[in-house]
Amino acid sequence: MFYQTHKLLAIMAVMLLAVTGCSKPIDNEPTKFEDNAIKLGEAQITVHLHADKSIDPEAIEMGVNWYPLLDNAMTARRWAEPIPVILERSDNSTWTGKIPMEVLTKENNQLTIKRKGERSGSYLTVGLNQQRPLTLDITLNTDGQITDVAHSGGTGRIDRSGRLNSFIMDLGHTSEPTKEIYEDCFKFRDWEMDSNLRQSIAQVTGGLNVDSDEARWIDNELTHFYMSKTLLGYEEMAKTLGAMYYDVDTTAISAPPADYYTFLNQVNFSPMILDELYPNLRAITNAILNQIPVGIEPIADTDIAEWQQDTKEKLSKVIDNPTDLLMDLLTATAYFEQIQTHQTPLTEVQKSNIRQHYADNDLGTIILLRNQEPYPSLFILD
Repeated sequence: MFYQTHKLLAIMAVMLLAVTGCSKPIDNEPTKFEDNAIKLGEAQITVHLHADKSIDPEAIEMGVNWYPLLDNAMTARRWAEPIPVILERSDNSTWTGKIPMEVLTKENNQLTIKRKGERSGSYLTVGLNQQRPLTLDITLNTDGQITDVAHSGGTGRIDRSGRLNSFIMDLGHTSEPTKEIYEDCFKFRDWEMDSNLRQSIAQVTGGLNVDSDEARWIDNELTHFYMSKTLLGYEEMAKTLGAMYYDVDTTAISAPPADYYTFLNQVNFSPMILDELYPNLRAITNAILNQIPVGIEPIADTDIAEWQQDTKEKLSKVIDNPTDLLMDLLTATAYFEQIQTHQTPLTEVQKSNIRQHYADNDLGTIILLRNQEPYPSLFILD
């Protein structure tokens, strides 16, 4: 069984499960995950609905949940719900909308079709692309369930089976730990890497019929998701689960040294990481900034190029050749932590630094927008 910290996301995944069945691409050449980029804009979606005459179009509501760059409900640290983009009905069979995007392409966006006033309905996960409008032809039966889908545009991928979202429920340990493993962080790391991670991913993805590009993306997403729920949580897990089930001496447990975190070299920090299968990238960037003991300084009013150079040199002790994209993601995370976690607005010096460093990059605009609205896709319930 996977750890308790995994259960909440597993419950969220259950809510995303769609009806089983195949979908028919019309004219799609799937986009390449390595071609993704940070880009502020919108993705167009059009839905042509074919439903039984007993279903009143005026009673139908369609919405698409979206997740900003490096954000999800878990980072809010408060009760929150995603705010869907409600599609507009232009006639009795067509709905359209523009979905906010902070990356060029995004898989696994949840489209919900339901009767107004109801909390549940039919679900479909769709791939959005700012450069290719997505058109869906969806057939509903008398119960309002999806029975057929044809699609064109977008990323060229949609998922009706719900299998992609079920991976996190099935991902877990394939071997049993011991007291000796829990009491040594390096033995724990090696046990996770050698006896669990690759074996677990192989088990949950076995028989998956996707192209090699998508397979690499799925593997990378599951790799850093698994790491964030196990390896990055070693100290807490050893002191709780280890003590509870394996008689671990908690006084012998301490935070791992820097070289423990070399497992992060298994993560591909290329543009494919911008397309999150599950909202998890923020957990990785938070840990790199706040958990790895290499002396990374808060960004404060420091010039961005200077801060990135200093951070990259320190991080190179753990991660081989940190990519420019990773450094930009860490920069954004540093500012987001200040804005969201510490609830401290950007200073005028910081705003000037951001405008200058990212004059030709949408990331600067995204950071400044987050300063105005810390959680743009969430409704904070408290």
